[in-house]
Amino acid sequence: GPLLESNLILGRLGEAQDTCAEACAAQALTQDHHLDAELLRLRGEILIRLALKDKSGQLTQTEIETCFLQALAIAKNQRARALELRAATSLARHWGNLDRTLDSISLLESVLEGCPNRRITPDRQDADDLLALLKKSAQAKVCSSPAESTPIS
Repeated sequence: GPLLESNLILGRLGEAQDTCAEACAAQALTQDHHLDAELLRLRGEILIRLALKDKSGQLTQTEIETCFLQALAIAKNQRARALELRAATSLARHWGNLDRTLDSISLLESVLEGCPNRRITPDRQDADDLLALLKKSAQAKVCSSPAESTPIS
Protein backbone atom coordinates (compact mmCIF):
# COMPACT_ATOMS: atom_id res chain seq x y z
CA GLY A 1 0.00 0.00 0.00
CA PRO A 2 0.97 3.59 0.55
CA LEU A 3 3.74 2.80 3.07
CA LEU A 4 5.35 0.36 0.66
CA GLU A 5 5.18 2.83 -2.23
CA SER A 6 6.50 5.65 -0.04
CA ASN A 7 9.49 3.58 1.02
CA LEU A 8 10.12 2.66 -2.61
CA ILE A 9 9.94 6.28 -3.78
CA LEU A 10 12.25 7.40 -0.98
CA GLY A 11 14.76 4.69 -1.83
CA ARG A 12 14.29 2.84 1.44
CA LEU A 13 14.57 -0.51 -0.29
CA GLY A 14 15.09 -2.63 2.82
CA GLU A 15 12.01 -1.16 4.44
CA ALA A 16 10.06 -1.55 1.19
CA GLN A 17 11.08 -5.22 1.01
CA ASP A 18 10.05 -5.79 4.64
CA THR A 19 6.69 -4.07 4.14
CA CYS A 20 6.06 -6.10 0.98
CA ALA A 21 6.89 -9.37 2.77
CA GLU A 22 4.63 -8.44 5.70
CA ALA A 23 1.76 -7.58 3.34
CA CYS A 24 2.19 -10.88 1.47
CA ALA A 25 2.20 -12.81 4.75
CA ALA A 26 -0.93 -11.00 5.95
CA GLN A 27 -2.72 -11.79 2.69
CA ALA A 28 -1.74 -15.43 2.96
CA LEU A 29 -3.11 -15.62 6.50
CA THR A 30 -6.41 -13.99 5.64
CA GLN A 31 -6.79 -15.75 2.28
CA ASP A 32 -7.53 -12.31 0.83
CA HIS A 33 -5.86 -12.16 -2.56
CA HIS A 34 -7.23 -8.94 -4.02
CA LEU A 35 -3.85 -7.18 -3.73
CA ASP A 36 -1.65 -10.05 -4.94
CA ALA A 37 -1.13 -8.45 -8.36
CA GLU A 38 -0.16 -5.09 -6.88
CA LEU A 39 2.21 -6.65 -4.35
CA LEU A 40 3.94 -8.62 -7.10
CA ARG A 41 4.22 -5.49 -9.23
CA LEU A 42 5.72 -3.56 -6.34
CA ARG A 43 8.11 -6.43 -5.62
CA GLY A 44 9.27 -6.16 -9.24
CA GLU A 45 9.81 -2.42 -8.81
CA ILE A 46 11.84 -3.08 -5.65
CA LEU A 47 13.95 -5.68 -7.48
CA ILE A 48 14.67 -3.22 -10.30
CA ARG A 49 16.04 -0.71 -7.83
CA LEU A 50 18.01 -3.38 -5.99
CA ALA A 51 19.46 -4.62 -9.28
CA LEU A 52 20.70 -1.11 -10.03
CA LYS A 53 22.64 -1.15 -6.76
CA ASP A 54 23.74 -4.79 -6.96
CA LYS A 55 26.73 -5.24 -9.22
CA SER A 56 27.21 -8.93 -8.34
CA GLY A 57 24.50 -10.05 -10.75
CA GLN A 58 22.57 -11.94 -8.10
CA LEU A 59 19.36 -10.21 -9.06
CA THR A 60 18.40 -11.32 -12.54
CA GLN A 61 16.19 -9.65 -15.07
CA THR A 62 14.22 -12.90 -15.15
CA GLU A 63 13.18 -12.49 -11.51
CA ILE A 64 12.01 -8.97 -12.19
CA GLU A 65 10.13 -9.93 -15.34
CA THR A 66 8.51 -12.89 -13.55
CA CYS A 67 7.07 -10.58 -10.89
CA PHE A 68 5.53 -8.33 -13.52
CA LEU A 69 4.23 -11.22 -15.64
CA GLN A 70 2.63 -12.88 -12.61
CA ALA A 71 1.10 -9.56 -11.54
CA LEU A 72 -0.30 -9.10 -15.03
CA ALA A 73 -1.75 -12.64 -15.13
CA ILE A 74 -3.36 -12.31 -11.69
CA ALA A 75 -4.87 -8.92 -12.51
CA LYS A 76 -6.28 -10.28 -15.79
CA ASN A 77 -7.70 -13.32 -14.01
CA GLN A 78 -9.33 -11.10 -11.37
CA ARG A 79 -10.55 -8.70 -14.07
CA ALA A 80 -8.87 -5.92 -12.14
CA ARG A 81 -8.30 -3.50 -15.03
CA ALA A 82 -6.53 -0.82 -12.98
CA LEU A 83 -4.05 -3.33 -11.56
CA GLU A 84 -3.60 -4.88 -15.00
CA LEU A 85 -2.75 -1.46 -16.41
CA ARG A 86 -0.25 -0.77 -13.62
CA ALA A 87 1.43 -4.17 -14.07
CA ALA A 88 1.57 -3.75 -17.87
CA THR A 89 3.05 -0.27 -17.53
CA SER A 90 5.74 -1.52 -15.13
CA LEU A 91 6.57 -4.46 -17.40
CA ALA A 92 6.59 -2.26 -20.52
CA ARG A 93 8.94 0.22 -18.83
CA HIS A 94 11.22 -2.65 -17.78
CA TRP A 95 11.22 -4.14 -21.28
CA GLY A 96 11.84 -0.71 -22.78
CA ASN A 97 14.96 -0.37 -20.65
CA LEU A 98 16.09 -3.77 -21.94
CA ASP A 99 15.69 -2.56 -25.54
CA ARG A 100 12.50 -4.58 -26.04
CA THR A 101 10.64 -1.55 -27.30
CA LEU A 102 8.35 -3.37 -29.73
CA ASP A 103 7.28 -5.85 -27.04
CA SER A 104 6.56 -2.90 -24.74
CA ILE A 105 4.46 -1.13 -27.34
CA SER A 106 2.49 -4.28 -28.16
CA LEU A 107 1.78 -4.98 -24.49
CA LEU A 108 0.63 -1.46 -23.67
CA GLU A 109 -1.52 -1.17 -26.80
CA SER A 110 -3.17 -4.48 -25.97
CA VAL A 111 -3.96 -3.56 -22.38
CA LEU A 112 -5.07 -0.02 -23.23
CA GLU A 113 -7.35 -1.40 -25.93
CA GLY A 114 -9.02 -3.58 -23.28
CA CYS A 115 -9.70 -0.64 -20.96
CA PRO A 116 -13.42 0.02 -21.33
CA ASN A 117 -13.45 3.68 -20.40
CA ARG A 118 -11.13 6.35 -21.69
CA ARG A 119 -11.27 8.30 -18.43
CA ILE A 120 -7.84 9.73 -17.72
CA THR A 121 -6.53 8.55 -14.38
CA PRO A 122 -2.93 8.96 -13.20
CA ASP A 123 -2.27 5.31 -14.15
CA ARG A 124 -3.86 5.78 -17.58
CA GLN A 125 -1.85 8.96 -18.13
CA ASP A 126 1.36 7.15 -17.12
CA ALA A 127 0.61 4.33 -19.59
CA ASP A 128 -0.30 6.76 -22.39
CA ASP A 129 2.87 8.81 -21.76
CA LEU A 130 5.05 5.71 -21.70
CA LEU A 131 3.45 4.40 -24.91
CA ALA A 132 4.12 7.72 -26.66
CA LEU A 133 7.74 7.69 -25.45
CA LEU A 134 8.22 4.08 -26.59
CA LYS A 135 6.77 4.83 -30.03
CA LYS A 136 9.03 7.87 -30.35
CA SER A 137 12.01 5.74 -29.33
CA ALA A 138 11.10 3.02 -31.84
CA GLN A 139 10.72 5.59 -34.60
CA ALA A 140 14.07 7.18 -33.74
CA LYS A 141 15.76 3.77 -33.94
CA VAL A 142 14.28 3.19 -37.39
CA CYS A 143 15.32 6.62 -38.64
CA SER A 144 18.84 6.84 -37.23
CA SER A 145 21.98 4.85 -36.84
CA PRO A 146 22.52 2.81 -33.66
CA ALA A 147 23.17 5.14 -30.78
CA GLU A 148 23.49 4.81 -27.06
CA SER A 149 20.04 4.07 -25.66
CA THR A 150 18.62 6.08 -22.81
CA PRO A 151 16.64 4.49 -19.96
CA ILE A 152 12.89 4.86 -20.05
CA SER A 153 11.67 6.23 -16.75
